[in-house]
Amino acid sequence: MKPMKLPAEVAVCPICKATLFAVEITGCSQGDDGMWFPDAIGLDCETEPDIESQDYEDWYSQHYAMPYVDWLPVHTAVEKWMRANFTVVDDEDGGWDLRARQLTDAR
Repeated sequence: MKPMKLPAEVAVCPICKATLFAVEITGCSQGDDGMWFPDAIGLDCETEPDIESQDYEDWYSQHYAMPYVDWLPVHTAVEKWMRANFTVVDDEDGGWDLRARQLTDAR
């Protein structure tokens, strides 16, 4: 999937309040309607430096000091929004991609 900028009203970085991007679908489940929905989403913060950067270790230690406290509520909110607005489809490369739900599908 291509990185998707998340609306600020859905979620922002819990540490620095920067924009978040959904960068990968790491899990999905099938709903009662037979449609697949994302239930695990990889998120990246806009401020994340390159992993080779001297700043990366400090950034990481600040952003992930308490992941279950800081990030779990964010992931929960993003996954709820994703489930309400998107279904998971197979992409050309054998991975997963998102397709907007039709208004009649929204739950």
